Amino acid sequence: MRVNRLKPHWTTAKKLTTAVISTAAALVSVLSYARSYGFWGDETPMRLTVADLSVARVELLPEADTARAIGDTLRLAARVTDKHGTVLLGATMLWSSANPEIASVDGEGTVVARGAGTTVVLVSVRDHVARSIVTVLPRVAHVHVLVDSTLHLREGDTRRIAARATDAHGYVIPRRPAVWRVADTTVATIDSTGLITALATGRTTITATIDGVAAQADMEVTPALGALELVAGDHQRARVHTPLPSRVVVRLVSRRGKPVPGVVLRPAVADGEGTAEPAAPVTDAHGEAFFAWTLGGRPGRQRLVVRADGLDSALTLDAEADPAAADTHISVVSDPPVAHVGELVPHGVTVRLTDSLGVPLAGVPVAWSTPAGGEITGLAARTDSLGEARAQWRLGPKSGPQGAYLQVGSGRTIPPFPITAIALAGAPVAITVVSGDAQRGVVGAPLTRPVVIRVTDRGGNGVFGATVRWAPASGEVPDSVVTTDSAGRALVHWTLGRTAGAQHMRVHVAGLSRSVVLSATARPLGAANVAFLDAPSEGTAGHPLAKPIRVQVTDAYGNPVEKVLVVFTAHSGSATPTRVMTDAHGVASTRWTLGSKPGEQSLSASVRGAEARGRLTVDALPATRRRARE
Repeated sequence: MRVNRLKPHWTTAKKLTTAVISTAAALVSVLSYARSYGFWGDETPMRLTVADLSVARVELLPEADTARAIGDTLRLAARVTDKHGTVLLGATMLWSSANPEIASVDGEGTVVARGAGTTVVLVSVRDHVARSIVTVLPRVAHVHVLVDSTLHLREGDTRRIAARATDAHGYVIPRRPAVWRVADTTVATIDSTGLITALATGRTTITATIDGVAAQADMEVTPALGALELVAGDHQRARVHTPLPSRVVVRLVSRRGKPVPGVVLRPAVADGEGTAEPAAPVTDAHGEAFFAWTLGGRPGRQRLVVRADGLDSALTLDAEADPAAADTHISVVSDPPVAHVGELVPHGVTVRLTDSLGVPLAGVPVAWSTPAGGEITGLAARTDSLGEARAQWRLGPKSGPQGAYLQVGSGRTIPPFPITAIALAGAPVAITVVSGDAQRGVVGAPLTRPVVIRVTDRGGNGVFGATVRWAPASGEVPDSVVTTDSAGRALVHWTLGRTAGAQHMRVHVAGLSRSVVLSATARPLGAANVAFLDAPSEGTAGHPLAKPIRVQVTDAYGNPVEKVLVVFTAHSGSATPTRVMTDAHGVASTRWTLGSKPGEQSLSASVRGAEARGRLTVDALPATRRRARE
């Protein structure tokens, strides 16, 4: 047989609690009696009646009672008798509560529940006291689920909810946990802490039960939006200010790839060009929405962005808007196309597209053609931000006027635009420097930009095939003899000589008596060597040397390097200053005070950021020996 070892302990605790309550009640009774009858405190002494003097016994009924809600009232009845058991009327009764925060009592014996717990209500007549134990134990009457009328979650979302219990008078009963349940666990689940996890689209109810009392709340799980998909309508073409031939169709799907109906879409044209109708289509049962796209007045590629309420990503569509002939102006803005027969037109051909107000038309498709011979090639398929289109044009074998055409748009609205070039031929009469003169470079290294010259005829047209001789006074070129290209140009990469300073190169063209001289300035290489200049071999220990210590920094070719930082490090004694910038001759100097210990002492000089360094060693003589020598 199992023995309940906890029962003796529980009985002892119960007795102890009763004794504490009784003691407190007795103390309250004594103090109330003393105060009421003038033995203690500031109360005015009560006048005793005949009944008060005859009291032998006071009873209070019921001896124990329980309130089930905050605010409940209990009625206690007091019975006063003399020594013969006769009920006395008119006795002065004093009522009190050991803990008014749990229950209060008035002079008629009406007890009002104030808070959960147990207290003692006392009634006294003179030194006769009766007591009743009052327990306030709120009972759950209502349960409230703390959510809106309907809880809305998306698939995969979580949310913690709470429930609150109240008694019959609406007072909250704290620390009462709820037992949770979801009617349809395929839609959502809930754990013991009230954490809801939305699983699938649908509706269900949530039930919270506290002490057998239940309350419900409605819940709806909506799809988690995944992406917008294009069904039809991308990459269409139409004239500006006109609708596209087909409607745009997009589909909205959830993260699980299922269609999502009833969601508002927001199609918007980029840069405010054009319109989409309706402006806020709603997805149907298949998750699809339909709308018409009317292009704006800007020719070229136009863009439509479709968004969905509650979805971060967007869907982008493109359409091609062909320009209107009445609102498109085409002009040639490059130099007149002139070149030798069979050669490229210098600088190519450039045309500009604008509207009737002169505003550039950017992003318009263009195509080039040359039916009369030769070859013309566009550098881009569309006009740039300035509304310009460029092409390289190699003329045909026939001299004189040659024609080419520029087609703007699809060709259905604007006819081809004609362009005329002149093919010339002539002997060289002049040589000019195009670029690369007066550059600055590094000794022994090629210049950054090639040297470019141009040989022209009397009309200023470049001469193809002219012989150009390069004669550098310093440095070298890969090939001293080159020929000009179809634009009359020749270039060479000039490698400078090893001496820093000004360098020159003469350019000769066969058939011309006049030559051109180009110049360049060579900078030294980085610091490679550090040499001490006029350095002493000895000094007096503990004293500064008579003359400053000077070093010269040079590059790999012996050119002085200026404006580099030399760091002096005294291995004995001290150097001042320790950081010196080289001058125009690559020289830096410092003062060296030898250490006090006689013998060999050294000073190092290094260039910051380079491997160049040097070391000077001197013999530090004792002061007495030095004076003896002198």
